[in-house]
Amino acid sequence: MGTAEEVTPGPALAALADRHRVTHATLPPVVLGAASPGDFSSVSTLVVAGEATAGETVERWSTGRRMVNAYGPTETTVCATMSAPLGGGGLPPIGGPVVNARVYVLDAHLRPVPPGVAGELYIAGAGLARGYLGRPDLTADRFVADPFGVPGARMYRSGDVVRWNHDDQLEFLGRVDHQVKVRGFRIELGEIESVLTALPQVAQAVVVVREEPAGPRRLVGYAVPADGAAADPAELRSAVARELPDHMVPSAVVVLDALPLTPNGKLDRAALPAPGTPADTGRAPATERERILCELFAQVLGLPAVGAERSFFDLGGDSIVSIQLVSRARARGLVITPREVFVHRTAAALAVVARATEEDAPEEAAQENADDGLGPLPLTPIMHWLRALPGTVDAFSQSVLVRTPAGATERDLVAVLQAVLDRHDMLRVRLTRRGPLWGLDVADRGSVTAASVLSRVPSEGTGDEAFAELVADHTARTRAALAPEDGVVLRAVWFDAGPDTAGRLLLTVHHLAVDGVSWRILLPDLSAAWDAVRAGRAPRLPAVGTSYRRWAEQLTALAQEPERLDELEFWTDMLAVPDAPLGDRPLDARRDTVATARSLSLTLPPQATAPLLTSVPADFRTGVGEVLLAGLTLAVTEWRRRRGHDTAAGVLIDLEGHGRDESLTGADLSRTVGWFTSLHPVRLEADGRQNPAETVKRVKERLLSVPDGGVGHGLLRHLNPQTAMLMHGLAAPQIGFNYLGRFGSPGEGDWAPAGGAGVIGGGADDDMAMPHVVEINAVTQDGPDGPHLVATWTWAGEILEESAVRELAGLWFEALERLAVPAGPSGPVTGLTPSDLPLVSLEQHHIDLLEADRPGLADVLPLAPLQEGLLFHSLLDDSAPDVYNVQLHMDLAGPLDVTALRSAAAGLLARHPNLRVCFREDGLPHAVQLVPNAVELPWTDIDLAPLDEAGRAAELDRVMEADRTTRFDVTTAPLIRFTLVRLAADRHRLLLTNHHILLDGWSMPVLLEELFALYETRGDASALPPAPAFADYLTWRAGLDDEPARRAWHTALDGLEEPTLLVPGTSDATVTPGRVSRWLSEESTAALTALARRYGFTLNTLVQGAWALTLAGLTGRRDVVFGATVSGRPPEVPGIESMAGLFINTLPVRVRLRHDETVAELLTRLQAEQLDLMDHQYLGLSEIQRIAGHGELFDTLAVLENYPLDPEKLRAPGALDVTHIDGRDATHYPVTFVVLPGDRLELRLNHRPELLPADRAE
Repeated sequence: MGTAEEVTPGPALAALADRHRVTHATLPPVVLGAASPGDFSSVSTLVVAGEATAGETVERWSTGRRMVNAYGPTETTVCATMSAPLGGGGLPPIGGPVVNARVYVLDAHLRPVPPGVAGELYIAGAGLARGYLGRPDLTADRFVADPFGVPGARMYRSGDVVRWNHDDQLEFLGRVDHQVKVRGFRIELGEIESVLTALPQVAQAVVVVREEPAGPRRLVGYAVPADGAAADPAELRSAVARELPDHMVPSAVVVLDALPLTPNGKLDRAALPAPGTPADTGRAPATERERILCELFAQVLGLPAVGAERSFFDLGGDSIVSIQLVSRARARGLVITPREVFVHRTAAALAVVARATEEDAPEEAAQENADDGLGPLPLTPIMHWLRALPGTVDAFSQSVLVRTPAGATERDLVAVLQAVLDRHDMLRVRLTRRGPLWGLDVADRGSVTAASVLSRVPSEGTGDEAFAELVADHTARTRAALAPEDGVVLRAVWFDAGPDTAGRLLLTVHHLAVDGVSWRILLPDLSAAWDAVRAGRAPRLPAVGTSYRRWAEQLTALAQEPERLDELEFWTDMLAVPDAPLGDRPLDARRDTVATARSLSLTLPPQATAPLLTSVPADFRTGVGEVLLAGLTLAVTEWRRRRGHDTAAGVLIDLEGHGRDESLTGADLSRTVGWFTSLHPVRLEADGRQNPAETVKRVKERLLSVPDGGVGHGLLRHLNPQTAMLMHGLAAPQIGFNYLGRFGSPGEGDWAPAGGAGVIGGGADDDMAMPHVVEINAVTQDGPDGPHLVATWTWAGEILEESAVRELAGLWFEALERLAVPAGPSGPVTGLTPSDLPLVSLEQHHIDLLEADRPGLADVLPLAPLQEGLLFHSLLDDSAPDVYNVQLHMDLAGPLDVTALRSAAAGLLARHPNLRVCFREDGLPHAVQLVPNAVELPWTDIDLAPLDEAGRAAELDRVMEADRTTRFDVTTAPLIRFTLVRLAADRHRLLLTNHHILLDGWSMPVLLEELFALYETRGDASALPPAPAFADYLTWRAGLDDEPARRAWHTALDGLEEPTLLVPGTSDATVTPGRVSRWLSEESTAALTALARRYGFTLNTLVQGAWALTLAGLTGRRDVVFGATVSGRPPEVPGIESMAGLFINTLPVRVRLRHDETVAELLTRLQAEQLDLMDHQYLGLSEIQRIAGHGELFDTLAVLENYPLDPEKLRAPGALDVTHIDGRDATHYPVTFVVLPGDRLELRLNHRPELLPADRAE
């Protein structure tokens, strides 16, 4: 019907169809993307096929015609399903099977999945092809037996991921082979594409993985803008980041005019252009400390690069990896603590608090510090726990197998091991037992020789299976050879594979001397010692901070402190109710031993594990452990319910942790080897409806309520004789849980764990009693296809059957898989909890109310003092004009990039969360400000250039007046808007209008400087320093004791007989205020300045004194009060000078006139009285008026406005100039006297014309 040019997607093809009056057409979606909905006007029935169709495409093309989504691979000749006629947006279904076709949605075990659950699509029926010509292997892989058809029937495995919706229609979700692995995570590219195409400014999108020769694999998005829309790459990427976890956010988004197509109209992925520099890492490090910390973040998290402002925990870090980070930072010369990692989270924030290591400390001091780890040491709580277990504990140990360098000799390994033995005290510990009494003693360095604990086993030429048996045999032997009472707590076996082959080193250490974190110290030390030995140097390993012996002594002292004794009631209350039995009988130490225990290991796949490590904890602002425990709580509750057991008392769990809480004593444990494990009980409850999200919230809050993370339980139970007796006999948990953290893939390098992903193995004596009926040890292992959660279940084999434990384990994984589903209609609804909002007093039901009303809530903050007053006035009358609308206008001359300016404005809102807030008080115990994650930028473009000069001026005045008088709804965010008025080709006026409740005048220079900086970068804030947070000021304010301020204001206002009201009985302003201005001459201004300098007065004192005398004359009173505005910016808050927000406060100024005083004496006293109140200017006006006992104290203000906006000081980028800047604001007070400094003082009288007419104001 047409030439090659005429069938090219775009206007030519549409014209061809219209010319031939085509009524029915089947076209790929990308062809529609190259045309407009007005094209193909003759087509009344449009079938889309060949590729996935976006909801936006249906919305644009279904109007006025019948549109059908067809699906079918070539292997099913050709169409397998068709939808009903489509309309509107949303995910368009691919329908149901056509005649003589059958479709199944199956899981990995070929079992049908329920509606709403994703599975792989299988197709059967008459249209099925026989196979692939000449490809029997591929045919056997894709054409498989149909278990649901007649004998001999086959079905085609499509590789497409779909789900049944509630209308019995299939929805296409992506490809099984469209999943890719980037940075260890399995990613469904279609999910990212769906988020991009859902944006209103995007018509089409595709996401691919690019792998450049010199760089890592990275995600890149390509977007085609919707008709008439401007698509900014940075804004698009930010929008995706708000919806998806970090690992699914493209490193770059490239905006294209159209997607490249192949000759048959399908997407040509090979023709997609390469992007520029990847942006997924965020802001680059700006200082040497930031650079070091960014490198260390990337190392311990296994990422190619990390930006300075990326959260350690959002990227997959946990408490155990944070210890590894601390250790590596110290080796690079920076001292940080694990607690600081939790608090500050980003490399940029940690760089500020990091200290330099004291490399030049005297050798004597270092030796003294090392020696304090020698000699007798008290037992820690976990050691007492072990001591109390019946049975033998000599073989209670951990083992790890590491790779040794090719060419290493036994002599080399002896030197390496000796360096480690001499550095780490607990590897030389000796156990003394006298019946039930234990004692520990650390021997001198050199007392344990490496040669005595190392054995060599030839393994050259041993096959894999035989080698595994060899390792297992020697693991059992080394465990049996441990003799803690002889001081033998470490055994090593070197499997020598020959001089040219890397060997293996098996290390088995008694648990008294090591824990999971310790291996992360020992293995790098082995490597460092080897490097020295290989270079012919004596190994010098980094020093240990706090010795284990010192730590044990500190714990003993902590157990006696009164604050610790206060916890006793918490623990006794928790354990007062016995735990419902898991089996038919309780544990019996004689029967339930290691010998009778049974175990199994189960693995959660990467697609569920990855979100549990990153997006799920980030969404709930909690840790991985809390998420895992929430799933376990749900599982145990459901498991008990099925058996008719009582679930009202919750689930009592013994929670094991790494125990290295340095904040308790200020210890430095980042390089200390030993058994630090903590163990404490916790009673957890599932949500009554078994809701996963609500259960996470409950578990999170419960764990946060445990004092000091639970360390006090062990101290009171084992190290304090008085409390130990009281806690004996309380309920004991039947379930033990331990999450060991995340381990990297087995390393190919020397001294890396070898085999089994390097997970530490454990062992114990056969007659050692089981401490719990069920124990779960979970660990995340990084594999070639992403992270896997591996859970090892160990249970008393004579109490529970394996089927019961498998059922419980399955319920746990099911709960975790439900949590791993992205938040939305089919996934868990995430949310905040009270602990996330420490500055406000809200309960969970209050927070749920707010989140239901405001989805995407990021924070809830209290109000600053003046914000409380402004909110009251704004809500008093929500129909009249609001005098607290503040309008700033700025004239710009020169070439203006409107898109860049709009992006800069959006960048301001992104950088300053308090610019996005709205306010609410109904249904809450007090008013709060709500901070959403993001808001749409309120931006309006108006073009007045076509008008003549007079018309332009009149219309500009009208636009400005309408903008200034249009109310903000303080309950709807944001309370700021931008209007750009084009006056000529190179002249614009920018209006920035906000409610005063957001910002004060001192904030405007800060914002305007940032606006132009962001204009230069087109909204990219990565080059700017982090913006100080207004929340930091609110935190400072919340921590103040108001009582001293109350006393000071009581003294200042004591004896005041009545308020000073110039216009008594007035209501709030509803009329635009008037303004009268006068300027002093330069001579008068200079004279006043000289007077102030001579007497030591500030200009503000002169203003206040003058207004006091004026009020006294107008009212005939000698004791007057008026309002004054103070900056309210406390220097104690870091970065306060660069913050944007409402800091100012309106406070009363009381001036008592005396007959015997000169004006100079009056001003001296006034300045002194105001100076006495300076430290108390944070108290709110309503509180001060309550103290004074008079209600409203004044109705006039005197303000020195010393924050003028000078266009000379605002440097616009390039050829753009700020030629004029001015603002309009007002108050509800009848009269405001304003003085503006300058060569000529400007005196302004802002007045309410209905109360003070213009002639009187003059």
